[in-house]
Amino acid sequence: GKVTKLGQPFGPEAQQHLAKLVTGKKLTAKVIEPASEKNYWRPVVVLQADGVDVNKEMLGSGYHWPQSRTIPIEYWDAAAQGQLSKTGAMSEKNPERASKFRARLFSSTYE
Repeated sequence: GKVTKLGQPFGPEAQQHLAKLVTGKKLTAKVIEPASEKNYWRPVVVLQADGVDVNKEMLGSGYHWPQSRTIPIEYWDAAAQGQLSKTGAMSEKNPERASKFRARLFSSTYE
């Protein structure tokens, strides 16, 4: 059947986890790669909350699936940990990348 609810599985949980990491903290953002075609015209940014790397925390917790074309090498271990942990979105039997979810959701041919 058609997707009737906007939102990827574990989206609300990922949002809650992110809120726990950043709420009430001093945030700093550093652009490590400017926007380019390789990055889908978005900059690659490292976000820290009181000195903790939020990007690594989200990857390691299984709530973020890395974009393989843009992930810096220093994040590979965290990404692997998140995928192996079977927690968050990675706890699903066949987790679906956000890009594939959006394509399926907005596809005019999806039935």
